[in-house]
Amino acid sequence: MKYECPSCFLAWEDEKDPQEKVCHPLCSFCSMSHSQKELLNWQIDHLENISSHRFLHILRHLYRFVELELKLLKEKVYDANSQSSDKRES
Repeated sequence: MKYECPSCFLAWEDEKDPQEKVCHPLCSFCSMSHSQKELLNWQIDHLENISSHRFLHILRHLYRFVELELKLLKEKVYDANSQSSDKRES
């Protein structure tokens, strides 16, 4: 029986066949709470066990995560620069 985690898309096979039904249990990683970064790291580390039709989904999430992190970093740098220029003016 083939399984796929609906959270991280990790795919695996098991010899037990629960009444010929496709099951979507959470993997041991996803059954606990993790950050989006941890999930993306997990997915990248296990790409060989993830179905190829899920790659675009993972890449989209990775792109959006990186874009958000860059935006937050840009805001922090802007705030730090404005605070240091305010101190110089005082």
